[in-house]
Amino acid sequence: FFCNLPQYVKRPYMRYLENQIREKFAFTGVPLQIFMRKK
Repeated sequence: FFCNLPQYVKRPYMRYLENQIREKFAFTGVPLQIFMRKK
């Protein structure tokens, strides 16, 4: 994902994104890695 200030993206929000991706795309049990990169 791209964001303006990746250093300010906290772990709870990262967990929220992971859970939303797992729910929407049925990725139950699949390990996900999400990287925040500066625009």
